[in-house]
Amino acid sequence: MNSFQYIFLLTICIAVISTGTASAQTGFGEFEEGVFSAPQVCGSCHTQNFEEWYGSMHAASNSDPFYQLMFSMASNDTLGAVDTYCPRCHSPASFVTGIDSKVPATIDIANASEMGVYCDFCHTIKSKSGMGNGLYISTPGTTKFGPWDDAESPYHGARYSELHTQSDFCSICHYQTHSENGVVIQNTFQEWLDSPYSEEGTQCQDCHMTPGPGFTRNPGQSTLIGPVREHIWTHNTAGGNIFQTSLQSPKHRALAVEMLKGAAELEMKTKQVTDESIVLAVTVSNTGAGHSIPTGSNSLRQVWLEVTATNEDGEVIDSSGRLDSAGNIDPGTIIYGSVYHDASGNVALKEWKAASLVSDNRILAGTSVTEDFEIRLPQGNAGPVKVIVRLLYRTVPQDFIDETFGGAAENVPLVEMAKEELTVNGATTGIPGFGIVISVIVMGIVFFLFGRRN
Repeated sequence: MNSFQYIFLLTICIAVISTGTASAQTGFGEFEEGVFSAPQVCGSCHTQNFEEWYGSMHAASNSDPFYQLMFSMASNDTLGAVDTYCPRCHSPASFVTGIDSKVPATIDIANASEMGVYCDFCHTIKSKSGMGNGLYISTPGTTKFGPWDDAESPYHGARYSELHTQSDFCSICHYQTHSENGVVIQNTFQEWLDSPYSEEGTQCQDCHMTPGPGFTRNPGQSTLIGPVREHIWTHNTAGGNIFQTSLQSPKHRALAVEMLKGAAELEMKTKQVTDESIVLAVTVSNTGAGHSIPTGSNSLRQVWLEVTATNEDGEVIDSSGRLDSAGNIDPGTIIYGSVYHDASGNVALKEWKAASLVSDNRILAGTSVTEDFEIRLPQGNAGPVKVIVRLLYRTVPQDFIDETFGGAAENVPLVEMAKEELTVNGATTGIPGFGIVISVIVMGIVFFLFGRRN
């Protein structure tokens, strides 16, 4: 081997070793406690960003009571197997500093590492080693990564990061596979990746880090001393997590409702009207979400159609998809969501028990589904029939919350994502077989006239 060949091989080896080192995700307890700055420190200059973040689901990702209870249940059920799995995304700073996150900290400076998803952790992520399950490469320190290539700060270093401007950054946590069997339990990023939004270059940030649904330009300053820019990304990061958000901030709950209302559209048409029934075709279109409807924790989210038919006196003559007094949806209602089974073949609402995905009828981004509904008409209803269809959403089933919290939880709020009304006239149902009688009379007239002509 000559000297040139030796140097060439040595260069290749160094490159391989360097690549391998850079792609190794940050592990549990890799850093000392105290390496991350508390959000209040960042908020002293990034005032608007801090106010938007505070009260968001990112801020509450570890302190939220529902998450903490589920985390505790999962830990008990798996004998601690999830103790370093869930915190990777829900309290990443505690994970990388080796702190127990089962007792969440309040949002104060002394307990920065025990909080949820916050400024200094996200903006010290340099890269990632894979998709989902918190495979970030964390580099805590004085250099912060962000979307600007001209940012300057008297307090810390600033470096442009293309990753922070792309949906790929969100894929770090918004794609989850079961820690033991690999079943996909949250696949929001993959849904976006397979959607028209990905093809046209619309990123997650374009909808979830702007003032409202869809992209809305937001001029302003990133810091009190920074330049005025044509667009500043917001940090509300509103989504569809209505139940948890309602425990934190009315402002963020309102933003989430606005996001949900901008996600879908309804269309209703009459297919058939008889003496006994009205058949309607209801089309649900995913027109505003860059992922499936619903998305997130697939085993829990529920979207369904509520159909209510009333007579001219406003009395309900038929319905489906309504809730009973306990908050349960009518049996037989089509619910858009994912159904998982556990190892014994039973329905698994708890993600850590999911062993297989048995059905998924969620509405993909940019697609539509059409359902037929038959409105049964009572005898004597000769007037118009008004039909109201609502597309409803809730974060989690009410009975699951009642069971989980032992009946001490609040009612799960419903969101009306879309609504459509239609009045059907000419439904003649007063005389049984009335249509047949008319047909016989018409045929008799035809035969009479035909006989006279002959």
